[in-house]
Parts: sequence; structure tokens; C-alpha cells
Amino acid sequence: ISRRFAVTNNLMVNCKTATTLAAVVVSGVTGVLISGNTIHFSGNDITSYGVVVNGAVTDAIISNNQIKYGLIGVRIPGSTNANILVDGNSFVNGYYGGTYNENSAGVVLRGNTVTNDATANNGSYVGIVLSGAATCIGNTLNLIKGYCGIRIYGVANCVVRNNKLASGTAASLVIEAGSTLFSVSGNVLDKAITNNATAGAGNFGTATITAAATTVVVTHNAGYTPTADQILIVPTLLSSSAKWWVDTIGATTFTINVDTVPGAGTASFAWKIG
Repeated sequence: ISRRFAVTNNLMVNCKTATTLAAVVVSGVTGVLISGNTIHFSGNDITSYGVVVNGAVTDAIISNNQIKYGLIGVRIPGSTNANILVDGNSFVNGYYGGTYNENSAGVVLRGNTVTNDATANNGSYVGIVLSGAATCIGNTLNLIKGYCGIRIYGVANCVVRNNKLASGTAASLVIEAGSTLFSVSGNVLDKAITNNATAGAGNFGTATITAAATTVVVTHNAGYTPTADQILIVPTLLSSSAKWWVDTIGATTFTINVDTVPGAGTASFAWKIG
């Protein structure tokens, strides 16, 4: 099926399909607009979805909807969706989270607001889950309860940029093991980043020059060759070293140097690209 249609400006209260358990389900279509809808479930409903993009959907826009309660506001499962924009929506007090991208590539999550309060049911709440390559930009998350604000869930090529996260959760952003080639920049976070990925898997990390060495090669995996002014280096421990600099910058690595061996200690650095 290839057609264009819109679902706009509807009020849906406790509406859901019998099988997918969603107020709006789309699959196998090209050119979809879902916009301006108000979708509310009861506060004790922990099984329903606001919108489900259920596979083989291309060029979909999900914008300016308000989705309250239920399990997840917008769910994007499967690897056959492409070019999905989730923009300017409000997600309130979902049980598991605001949006969940499952394995779909080319998803953009932009300008959404995700909130929960003390009445939220689930301490494992995640505002935005990225388990498929996605760009997450300019979203605002205000969470009282939950696991974290944004979660990169063991996938490659996620961009998390210019988001604002305020939360009572343990971490603003969690990068799970297996995540690679991620880029995190320009975010305003009130909690730490928990990075469980392999060192050098994304665009930031730490590096250590051992006691008897004067250099360390850092794998950055930015996907391009950065210029020297794009590499931010902050020394966290220099021991006997006094000066440091970066050279040998390439598409996957750069080298941090110190003027003399650290001696009894090490020389440690935090680094970031972009």
C-alpha cells in the first residue's frame, strides 16, 4: 500500500486497538501525518500506546500531539521504518516512557517535552529510548521518577544534541554497553552521564598516559577527521608532567602527548570532540 493520509485534531480517551493496544496504528504506508491529537488513557493503564509506527512506514510526521498516561507515548518498532519525524509532542506520565525507537533507522526526535510527576507509576521510567539509530535534538525532559532521561540502548550512530534534562533520576543520560559511534554534545544536564560503552566508542571519553610513557593514542570514532580546535582535552591528573598537547589527528584516532613522563603517577585526561 502506498498512499498519503492524515490523522489530525482528534480527542481520543481510552481508545485503543484490540491487538496493538494503541490509539493510532500505522503500517505499510508512505506519507503519514499524525498531528494535533489529544490522546489520554486512565492513570492506571500501563499497557497502551498513543501512536505505534508498526513497520514498513516511510516519511511519517508525528507532531504536536499530547499523549498522557498509558505505557509509551510513541513506539517505533522494527527495522523497516524510515524517515520518521517525532516533533513537538507532549508526553505526560507514561508508565515506561515518552518515545521508544526500536531498531528503526533515520528517526528524528525533535522539540518534544517529556514530563512525569510524583503520581507516575514506574521507577524504571525512561523519557526517550534509542534502540535504533536516531537523532535526538532539542527535547526537554522534566522527570521526577525513573531510570534516566535518555537511553542509548546498545546501538550505533545515535546523536544526542542540545537537549535539556532535569530529573530526579540517577542519570540524565545512560549509554549502554554495545553502543558505538554515538555523538553527545550541547546538552544541559542536571545529572551525570553514565557511559557503559567501550572506551572510544563515542565522541567523548577518558585517556591515561602511564607512568613511564609520554603519549597515548585515543580512538575517537567520530566518523571524520576533526580539527585541533574541535578536540577538547581537560587534564584531570598530570603527576610530574607539566605540559600536554594533541597531534597525529586522524579519522579514528588522535594522540595526547606530555612533556615528560608522569613518574610515580599517571597523566589522565577527559576528552570530547565537537
